[in-house]
Amino acid sequence: MKKILYTLSILAIALGMVSCSGGSGDISKNATPSEAAISMWKLVQNGDYAAAIRLSEEYQNATDDDIEQMASIIEALYSKVGGLKDVEVLEETVSEDGQSAVVKLKLTYGNGKTDTQKEKLVMTENGWRPAK
Repeated sequence: MKKILYTLSILAIALGMVSCSGGSGDISKNATPSEAAISMWKLVQNGDYAAAIRLSEEYQNATDDDIEQMASIIEALYSKVGGLKDVEVLEETVSEDGQSAVVKLKLTYGNGKTDTQKEKLVMTENGWRPAK
């Protein structure tokens, strides 16, 4: 089980590298850092892994095939823990210059296990976006 949670944490970091790319995963330009982080994780919770990945700055230039392949891997891992049942903001810290933030989240899986995740965000011309 530890190996699964560790792998999910690694994938969570990959998913957390987010910047807006449009589509159903849009994050409001006026969203707070917490709202932006929750928006991405709600996509994961709803099983829309490809949309969550497409938000990622790292995957902005990825092909649809690459995104679908990564989504399949993430789907398989989340299915082993019963999916993502709930996402809760524990803490939000914005830098003094207002250009970056960290949101600490509590993730609850379908099997009842929980994990914490720190989501890094940056302020872009499109508002707060999870970042590398």
